[in-house]
Amino acid sequence: MQESHQTPPAYKGLLKQALILTLALGLLWYAFKGIDLNDIWNYAKNLKPFPVFLVIVSGVFGNFLRSYRWTLLLRPLKAESEPNISQFNSFYAVAIGYAVNVFAPRGGEVARLLSICKSEKLPWAGVLPTLLIDRLLDVAFLLAVFGLTLLILPPALLNAMPWLQSGGLVLLIVVIVGLVAMPFTGTIFQGF
Repeated sequence: MQESHQTPPAYKGLLKQALILTLALGLLWYAFKGIDLNDIWNYAKNLKPFPVFLVIVSGVFGNFLRSYRWTLLLRPLKAESEPNISQFNSFYAVAIGYAVNVFAPRGGEVARLLSICKSEKLPWAGVLPTLLIDRLLDVAFLLAVFGLTLLILPPALLNAMPWLQSGGLVLLIVVIVGLVAMPFTGTIFQGF
């Protein structure tokens, strides 16, 4: 006996889109209730477009880099006979994760996991460790930027607190050593 694969009626897709649109409009209304939109419009008219453009471009570029890094982490989960992880699907999953984080903190990680598992047909048990590694890399890069910031503080601040510069250098060295050692941690922990 063969199973028949029927496509869902078109109205179900339209109903789903209508529900999503209604939810989005409801959330926008909730976010902006009690706020004078004329004030927002007056502020928006005074914005300089180039800095806004730079913020948008840097945000999209940052998401692209993050999704590319995640694609590299996910690559071993695909069989060699299958095509590589789609950069679009990875970027889309990262964007969904950020959107869900707005409403449910840390829910974005679950949404990101589910999105890439569904779009790339990957096992969630294989994707979960890549999320943890991705988070560790985020923390490492954040600490590296913090260490660099401590190295380039204004001279007046460094004269008042000279230990900040040496602390920043130590932090930066620890992060770099940790990042270099990270690929070898699997073989190190196998002995335990």
